[in-house]
Amino acid sequence: MFGRRSVLAVVAGAALLIAACGGDDDPTSTPTVDATAEATGEATGSAEAEATATASRTPFPAPTPDPRTPEEIEEAARLRDAERTQRFIARDYPLNNFDVATVELWEILPLLPRDGIRSIDSPNFDTIEEANAWLDDSEPVIAFELNGEARAYPLQILTWHEIVNDVVGGEPVIVTYCPLCNTAIAFSRVVDGETREFGVSGALRRNDLIMYDRETETLWQQITGEAIVGEPAGSQLDFLTSQIVSWGDFRDSFPEATVLNRETGRAVNYGENPY
Repeated sequence: MFGRRSVLAVVAGAALLIAACGGDDDPTSTPTVDATAEATGEATGSAEAEATATASRTPFPAPTPDPRTPEEIEEAARLRDAERTQRFIARDYPLNNFDVATVELWEILPLLPRDGIRSIDSPNFDTIEEANAWLDDSEPVIAFELNGEARAYPLQILTWHEIVNDVVGGEPVIVTYCPLCNTAIAFSRVVDGETREFGVSGALRRNDLIMYDRETETLWQQITGEAIVGEPAGSQLDFLTSQIVSWGDFRDSFPEATVLNRETGRAVNYGENPY
């Protein structure tokens, strides 16, 4: 006869054997997974997927070296810039003969169309007392005097217009300002005995304003007063004395003067700097 412990051991062993051999047939049983094999399989699959993705990528082609010398590259760029300037002049200045020039056309940088910045051609003026209401003592103005008549041209206005066609002391004059160079220069508007009216060309040369006259469409360099492109190329405007001073100094020196005011016909936030 088996003892009680022997019977229990047999029963337990039988139960384990049944579970081991027939557990897969039980729909409620949970399959066992070899964690080490699963992790290894995932890692292997991930590495294979990455290798496949890497192989399928198309690499960027290596840049083709430019066979030209630095001098040839620079010359090609200048030719391209000169052609750009020729197109600009042909479009906006059909009267201008760009074959006649005292500068290299590639030096001219077109930025805006003709009159993209509007000159002031019919200026209006305030008295000293009127201008004192909107000008601070330290504010810069262009001081100009000719034949006993003095005028101030505030930079808060000239920054937006750059050119004023005016008549001072009975003489046709042009008062100009290039914001990029901070150059304030006045000239006579009489060229070869003819009075000219000037506008902003929309182009720069060495960051300086290029003007044009509306009669011949010649391009003029502001800082030198020289005609640089067009039939009169090489001609020179006559300089007139002007300087930038504070409003307070001008007002005290010329109490009877007049001051360019903000009635320009343009909706502009004078006092703000567009640059």
